[in-house]
Amino acid sequence: MVYCCVPYCKSRAGKTPGVSFHQFPVDQELCSKWQRNISRQNLVINDKSPSTVVCSRHFRQIDYAPDCRIRKLLPGAVPTVFEDYPAYLAPSAKKPRKEPVVRQSLPPRKPTKRKAEPEELPADLDAPESFDKPSANVSTQTTNNDAQRASRYLSMVGRLRSQVAYHRSQSQKSLSLLRAEQKASEAYRANRHLAALEEIVADAERGEKKAVFLLHQIGRYGKKHDSYPEEFIRECVIWRFISPKGMTTLARRAF
Repeated sequence: MVYCCVPYCKSRAGKTPGVSFHQFPVDQELCSKWQRNISRQNLVINDKSPSTVVCSRHFRQIDYAPDCRIRKLLPGAVPTVFEDYPAYLAPSAKKPRKEPVVRQSLPPRKPTKRKAEPEELPADLDAPESFDKPSANVSTQTTNNDAQRASRYLSMVGRLRSQVAYHRSQSQKSLSLLRAEQKASEAYRANRHLAALEEIVADAERGEKKAVFLLHQIGRYGKKHDSYPEEFIRECVIWRFISPKGMTTLARRAF
């Protein structure tokens, strides 16, 4: 069944009377305009699919060729009527271009009369004393601004120096801690076997069988014949006599 691919449109072939269906144009540019106006996500255009057509409800009357029995779209017609669309999906309507404003030329300027030039003061007339004061005020204000700026720079330099000293002390502390950790790790690497042997000896003194066995084997290291502790051999014989499987299981778990 053929049905319109426009979202929210319920037009179906055979169920919606007076509606015709139109396939997407072959022209890629015009086809992209149709897709952009329809605003349907993941729309795949397929000529053999019944769902890739647009019904006549989405075209204006001026989009069709006049005096035709069968509705035929004019070249370049694009679907623009979407009554059931929400506001955020509806394509924006094209605003008509404004006509350019015709600028009128300005009227010619009227010649202005020049004002009378000021008369020169006589040479024997002294200038008032108040004329010299602004320059003095300006120079004093400039000096004050320079002094304030210099004091700010000095305070900033002092703060930066204190920060540099603080970070330098922190880096020295971190460096000393790193060196101490390196020495400790080197000492551990050098004496880790000795520490392991001391731990085995301490465990053997407490009667742990693994430690006793290992200490005995260390003592027999380098000799031609193997040797085992007498107590260990006795227990193995008893376990072997009682249960061979139990002896095998114990040997796997303990040793």
